[in-house]
Amino acid sequence: MYVSRLCAFLLMAIIMLGAVFAILAFQKALPNVPQAGSAFDYFNGVQVSTFEKEFDQSLGFKDASITFWGMLNLALFQAGKPGVVIGQEGWLFTREEFEFPQGYDGHVSQNLSFIRTVHSDLKSKNIDLIIVPVPAKARVASAYLGRHTFPDYRDKIYADFERFLTAHNITHVDTSSVFDKTKSRALYLKTDTHWTPEGARYAAHTVAQVLASAFPYLTYPVTSYDLKIDEPKPYRGDLLRYVRAEPIESFWGISPDQIRSYQAVSQDISDDLFSDQTPEIVLVGTSYSANPTWPFIDFLKESIRTDILNMSDEGKGPFEVMSSYLESDSYHNDSPKLIIWEIPERYLPMPSNPIKNASP
Repeated sequence: MYVSRLCAFLLMAIIMLGAVFAILAFQKALPNVPQAGSAFDYFNGVQVSTFEKEFDQSLGFKDASITFWGMLNLALFQAGKPGVVIGQEGWLFTREEFEFPQGYDGHVSQNLSFIRTVHSDLKSKNIDLIIVPVPAKARVASAYLGRHTFPDYRDKIYADFERFLTAHNITHVDTSSVFDKTKSRALYLKTDTHWTPEGARYAAHTVAQVLASAFPYLTYPVTSYDLKIDEPKPYRGDLLRYVRAEPIESFWGISPDQIRSYQAVSQDISDDLFSDQTPEIVLVGTSYSANPTWPFIDFLKESIRTDILNMSDEGKGPFEVMSSYLESDSYHNDSPKLIIWEIPERYLPMPSNPIKNASP
């Protein structure tokens, strides 16, 4: 196996080296490409990018060219398109978890202030709140970062967030500690930004434990749920689109994830299940909560044993989603007893635009 992979790598290196010399031969026909001193100047990646644009515009087989440049980028530089960080053993990470956005500290301060305001206003209406911080994939799966490291300025943000929540008596789940105890499990998808169904299930079970401990007085209709589980199927994560080199993905160990689908099915077939009564617990969050591929909502129903209204939005950040929910008719007409608010840590230093007058 080792010998065959070594031979394949050497063959690819020969092909790529030949391609670089071919680039030099084509260079005279592409006047907009800066002249390189030697063929090896192209290995810095910058010349390759410049040549790629001119090459694509000059020739008529763009799709094949895109595949070729993707293979070249991956093979020579172990890099994809901007937006992805390629780790080891086929693990891909979003660049967002490594960046230092302009206004970093100000955005964190603004978002924490919004959280505190929402908590205070909900408390004044006797509505309980549980916050579920979602730790960065690069934090939890740091063992697969390879030549990359999780930056120091990002390393402390989760712990700072938890200290903030504790200091202001905001009930929350320490998801990072829970995940640390189960690192042998596949908690995040290799080719996607999000957690696996198993990661979502661990988080949901922990939410149920925190709920029972923090709010023992809370009452709601109890219904037992069974989980309907299907056979695993291939799933191409959202980060694969940044690699664009399918013919050699498997050579680098990059392959689609395998995911089982889960659905919470109630055991109770009484008429109450078919009433128009709005659930007394609401889930507010991002794509971690909205996307049924990793059915966080179904695991919450199974763990808490009640119906839950999902007001999450796959296309917005956690602060905009909460703001929109607090402005909605659903909230004003049927205020819940408890809100579960899922907040990925990578959104804390990002600018957000919650509705100014969004208040319970």
